[in-house]
This record gives sequence, C-alpha cells and structure tokens, in this order.
Amino acid sequence: MIAKLRQYVSLAGRITRLRFWLWLVAVTIAFSVLGAIFFVYAMSFPGAYENGGPTPFPTDPLGKALAVLWFIALAALLWCLIRMSVRRLHDRSKNGWWLLLFTAVPNAVVGGTHDLAMNTVVPDGAVTVLLLTALALFLWGVAEMGVLPGDAGDNRYGAPP
Repeated sequence: MIAKLRQYVSLAGRITRLRFWLWLVAVTIAFSVLGAIFFVYAMSFPGAYENGGPTPFPTDPLGKALAVLWFIALAALLWCLIRMSVRRLHDRSKNGWWLLLFTAVPNAVVGGTHDLAMNTVVPDGAVTVLLLTALALFLWGVAEMGVLPGDAGDNRYGAPP
C-alpha cells in the first residue's frame, strides 16, 4: 500500500512521451473543470465580480469545506503536473530543476517585461528581445519534454520506462 502510494507522489523514475502527453491532457481537463467550478461560484455573487471586486470566500461551513476541497484538488493537480514533468526530464537524463528554466523563468520574464513596457523604462526593442527569449526557453522545454525521445538505455534516473 505504502509502496503504491509512494509511486504516485515520488519524483523518482522516468516516463515516456506518450504517457507524458496523456497525463498532460488529463491534468488540463481537470484544471478546466476546476476553473469552471470557480467561474460558476464567482458568478453566483451578483455584482461582486462584474464590478471588479474580489470573489468572496464562503462563510458557511459547507462552503468553507468545499473551498478547502477545491484548493486541495488544485494543489494535487499542480503536484501531478510537476511530478510528470520532472519524470519526463529524467527520461531525457536531465535534472528536475530544468523545469524552473522552462517554466518559471519565461513566466517571470513575461510578467517583468509587462511592467517594464508599461512604465517605458526600457526601449521596445529590449522588451521584444526579452519576450522572444522567454518564448525560446518555453519552446525548448516543450521540445525537451514532449517531442524528443528519452534515453534508450539506463541512465542515472533508472531503467527506461
């Protein structure tokens, strides 16, 4: 039982491209369902969302319990996404920390360049170069995890899946 559970939460091991894409589709559908649930909840408060106000947190016990379940489901899906991405990088004989380069860095660059462009601190050309760099990093990550084949033999992360 514990060994089976460990398999589903561990970052160790490798997965194939096909399994990665199937997990990605499943997680994307689940994130969409959670997003739809939040949208329905947010729209249940007339005027709060439309007027730019925050969506209020539930105050009744059932609402609080459902909100906690929603956040747990969101965290579990995020963990699944990180886990399968790291295991796919392991199949490519890369450390899981590469995931930060492929996702967090482009995300930070896009957010930072928006602020730079809005405050006109840097010329438009520099913003364009930063955004193209972020896109290149993201596409490199897509190629590494979703396009290129894994190592044919054993690597430091284990046997081929």
